[in-house]
Amino acid sequence: MKKTPKDVTSKIKDKQIAELKKQLDYQAKCAVRLQEELIKKDNEITHLKQLLEKAIPIIDKAQPTMITDEEEISLQQLYKLKEIAQRRQLTLDEVRMFDILVKNKRLAQKDPTLIADYKKLPDNISRNKLLLIAGTEMKKEKDVEKE
Repeated sequence: MKKTPKDVTSKIKDKQIAELKKQLDYQAKCAVRLQEELIKKDNEITHLKQLLEKAIPIIDKAQPTMITDEEEISLQQLYKLKEIAQRRQLTLDEVRMFDILVKNKRLAQKDPTLIADYKKLPDNISRNKLLLIAGTEMKKEKDVEKE
């Protein structure tokens, strides 16, 4: 039996059709698998967002934080001093500048610069009592220095 050109082309078409069906099946399986992965990832993202919202309070995006010029300058100068301090020891002037910048930054942010333990004295306290209190405080400081 001799093969005719029609038979040869028919066999080639059949092979091509079979190959295309295989590719189509593979693509369909890939699409289903990718769709399932996408759903799984979306669920995971939703779960992680919920955990994050529970752990960290959300910052209101409607209220942008306003940084004053003083704060910005302080932050820039403090950053420069940090870089210098990583390379070498700061000079006395640089340490003073650092101290002033930190205090200015805290004042701009309304943070207390010093935490002091002040005693509230009555307004009508006599001068002699004030001198007595100052004297006892100075004596306490001298005793501490001796130790």
